[in-house]
Amino acid sequence: MTPAMTLARFLSHVVGHLESAAIDYMIAGSIASSVYGEPRTTRDIDIVVEVENTALLALFDAFDRETIYIDEPAAGVLVGPGQMFNLIDLRGGWKVDVMLASVEDVLLAKLEWSAQSGSTRQLDDVRGIIAVQRELLDLEYLRRWAAELGVEATLAGLIG
Repeated sequence: MTPAMTLARFLSHVVGHLESAAIDYMIAGSIASSVYGEPRTTRDIDIVVEVENTALLALFDAFDRETIYIDEPAAGVLVGPGQMFNLIDLRGGWKVDVMLASVEDVLLAKLEWSAQSGSTRQLDDVRGIIAVQRELLDLEYLRRWAAELGVEATLAGLIG
């Protein structure tokens, strides 16, 4: 029997599959905050992804079901933005909570990062997203959350 994975090996395993599937991701939650702040013990990893359903299904297929449980009842419905599913290491008990982000969430995060850092690169990314996705963007959602995040003026200037 294969020995249980450490948290670091499990994270590396999951991230390797995300990268192989060309899925954009961000590690969040207590793992991320432990890197930048006070470390704390956890048995789960939070990862935010931006992914199309076809890539998500390919990701599910990439995992060995003998060692990784995928929360298929939730994930099999082809989850959308704001929803989540779990990956669980059956040998070590580690768990990844995978949360799906929408294009609007990515755009808002970049606006927020730009405001915090003064980075024009983030705004260039936002301009690119708007240029490609303009007709598909949920402007009401964007405006509501931009106001909440204090970036409404920047958003208004970019979307016209």
